[in-house]
Amino acid sequence: MLVVQGKHLTAVTPLYSQQFDFAFGPWVEQEADWDHGVDSPPPIDWPRPCCEITFNKATVQYHLPTKNKVTDNHDLSLGQKASNSGRLVTALKSIDLKLSGNPQERRIGIVGRTGAGKSSLASSIFRLIEPTILEEDRLDIHRTSTKRGPILVDGVDLSRIGLHELRSRFSILPQEPIIFAGTLRFNLDPFGKLPDIDLWRAIESAHLTDWVRSTNAGLDYECGEGGANLSVCK
Repeated sequence: MLVVQGKHLTAVTPLYSQQFDFAFGPWVEQEADWDHGVDSPPPIDWPRPCCEITFNKATVQYHLPTKNKVTDNHDLSLGQKASNSGRLVTALKSIDLKLSGNPQERRIGIVGRTGAGKSSLASSIFRLIEPTILEEDRLDIHRTSTKRGPILVDGVDLSRIGLHELRSRFSILPQEPIIFAGTLRFNLDPFGKLPDIDLWRAIESAHLTDWVRSTNAGLDYECGEGGANLSVCK
């Protein structure tokens, strides 16, 4: 009996270990304040429809958990270093880039191989990954500029406003569509702030009005997790 119980314990121990690491691992960093930043709130009319975006020596790093403890930094590839919380991977380093706020000058295309940092560039604007400034870059910025945040939009330092204040002012189309288990209304307006007429306008813009009405549930149509009950085009 003890042998059988020991086998079961051996089988489930790694699962509990993984769950513990996920919940309490030091690389799981908490997000910044949702509503209150040092410079909150941003101007009511911010940002402009065609805003100026400045990457000010922005660096993006994230922790990649490792199963095996790394004991020799020489075993790591360039741009990575050992850490108590796993590998610290540098996705973008010291990005100096200014995107004009003039609509006539804005034709932007970012290309690169897989893993080059294209998604990290967009994620850093939304602070899904917090951009930082390396110490050596910070000293240079202090000498040459009064704007010292890693990313500025129309002069506003994104690191100094609340996450909701930032993310509620921008939109992004991800590579993979995200559909939550819940009603169509919830997926279109998760915070319940918009009238139905605005939701129907969005549906009409996507040319899905006939399909939504054909479900008989309308905006209360239940979507499966990840869009399991929806076709790819929908």
